[in-house]
Amino acid sequence: MADTTTDAARHGAEENKESEAEHFSLTSYGPVVVTVEKIKVHSSEVEDELLDMAKAHATYEPIENRDPQSGDIVAVNLATTRDGKPFDLLTQDHALIRLGAGNMPEAFEQAVLAMKVGETTEVDYSVPLPPADPAAPIESADVHSTVTLNGLRREVIPSVTDAWVNATYDDAEMVEDLKKIAAKNVASRKRDEVISEMPRRLASKLAERLVGVISDEAVNASFKDRVERLEASFKSQDQTLEQTLADAGIDQAEFYKMLRNDARDTLAQGYALVALANHLKLEPTAEDIDNFLDVGTYEESVRLRSEYAEKGLFGRLVEGAKGMLAINHVVHHAIVKREDGTEDEGFERRLRRIYDEQTAKRAAARAAAPKHEQEDASEE
Repeated sequence: MADTTTDAARHGAEENKESEAEHFSLTSYGPVVVTVEKIKVHSSEVEDELLDMAKAHATYEPIENRDPQSGDIVAVNLATTRDGKPFDLLTQDHALIRLGAGNMPEAFEQAVLAMKVGETTEVDYSVPLPPADPAAPIESADVHSTVTLNGLRREVIPSVTDAWVNATYDDAEMVEDLKKIAAKNVASRKRDEVISEMPRRLASKLAERLVGVISDEAVNASFKDRVERLEASFKSQDQTLEQTLADAGIDQAEFYKMLRNDARDTLAQGYALVALANHLKLEPTAEDIDNFLDVGTYEESVRLRSEYAEKGLFGRLVEGAKGMLAINHVVHHAIVKREDGTEDEGFERRLRRIYDEQTAKRAAARAAAPKHEQEDASEE
């Protein structure tokens, strides 16, 4: 599920010290009502799903008497270090890697393409690191790998026939049975995608009730923050934002206009959430602020809280935490309607269950961190 606390609620982390969120109100503080369209599954999507299901049962035949080529699946033993220490993300025996699929950096693939089966080589390259914060720029790491090429493989995908279906699946006897299962799989994913975007959509609907005018100063600060994050992200990959836009055929002025509009929309959502929190008297605790910061250790929490306080921005952290509490309220009180106007209580239950599961998952990731005594954030 999309984490709205890093967008709508996190307007407070952007660089404009004079917060205006407290000056806004809403025309209504009741439940947010949204209408969801009926999930539609097309025949082409079912065929694609059948192919993926068949690929899950693919076998890999050896390719003999030739060197690796782009498109081959190579079987390798991979031992990787970063700064001389083991790098577990890229350390594995009997790994299968498809060359030319973009799964590994160019330097790695070129080194493997120059090998013969049975050889071992060493290669240095850079890989992107999974970001702890989705909003943070992507960072890269320089790594060193020892690679042994064990062999080449060719993927063999089974034909989807009645005989294959009957022999492979317990809950399907014929291709038509498997198509029904495939259609359900596609529909389920589409429904999850709708649910994943629902908190953001609910925040957007709430923002339609906002009373007040967002200042150009706040929009400019938010826009600047977005541009700087993008530039830092592309720089970490030895690219530039301008060149990336040009290569993709995207007009820079139009892109910046879209980015500015998104900044304004996100601020509106954040301000609306703060207005709702104030109306409901939702006061965040120190633990709520930690949850908003989404940090894993007490020391990191102290560092970030102190950093914001030194910049005169601690109130913005409180607003961000308020927004997080408010979106939780909005999700749990939302009214979801079908296209015919009837309430979809099953969708509402699924939305709240998945939202709570995601919230619990983030909390579990911090469960091992030292805890500090909860306190009212307003006392900071």
